[in-house]
Amino acid sequence: MATSLTGARKATVYRVPVANAGPDVEVCGPGVTLAAVPGDGTGLWYFPPQVLQSEPTAYNTTVKIDSAFSTPGVAYKFYWEEKNWLCVDKDSVTVTFYKRVNGIDAGRDTSLMTFDYLIPLKASSPLSHETGEWSVISGSGDFDNIHSNETFVRNIALGLNTYKWTVENGICRLEDLINVNVISLVIPGGISPNGDNINDSLIINGLDLANQIIELTIVNGAGTAVYSTSNRDGNRWQNWDGKNASGIELPEGTYYYMLKVTSPKTGLVVPKSGFIVLKRN
Repeated sequence: MATSLTGARKATVYRVPVANAGPDVEVCGPGVTLAAVPGDGTGLWYFPPQVLQSEPTAYNTTVKIDSAFSTPGVAYKFYWEEKNWLCVDKDSVTVTFYKRVNGIDAGRDTSLMTFDYLIPLKASSPLSHETGEWSVISGSGDFDNIHSNETFVRNIALGLNTYKWTVENGICRLEDLINVNVISLVIPGGISPNGDNINDSLIINGLDLANQIIELTIVNGAGTAVYSTSNRDGNRWQNWDGKNASGIELPEGTYYYMLKVTSPKTGLVVPKSGFIVLKRN
């Protein structure tokens, strides 16, 4: 006896997912937005225990980790799993988190006279895991040590010079600028010490008292030195206010000044002299 069987069965075929967690990345700070590529089925992130905040079902979830790590940077693996029924695939991405750079300072903007075209720079010091570097933004300059926060810059230009101090840790970077305006020495042609706070003393613009040795002598019409001041050997510079060395007011008239500026760094000496009028009224 022959028997014939006919019929059909329905089979559901599930596509095998291919998980793609995205490329490895480096970030500055404790946060990152992951970038898995959605495929077949549903996806789920698996995080290391250092993660404090996340949404594991979102392919582009934003993750925050515990930022209290002692090293310059830390690297963690994040796993993206895609499941389509019983078909599962998993991929990983490595994220490197670097500590941010905080609070740098290139120094205070200044205007000064420099006849040897040389000035010191003093920026904030980088931390042990950070690196620093000087660069010229405008003007000119050659740094004695481009990576030292304290260095000299040579061959600076007259006018405005802008220098940048950059501190880095991995991909973290912070920058600050310092402006150095190199000017010609400006010596007033007269003073009027009458208490009105206008030209009451001889203020010489452009002197770099912190880095140069300055000596000034005032001589009367008879050729007698009546006043002198200097910052040599730690002495305090005092602007001439129309009095002699004993603090007695000098008579009105025309006086002669002799100024000597010395660069301790290069040994160069620049003298300058001229007349100045003392008039109180």
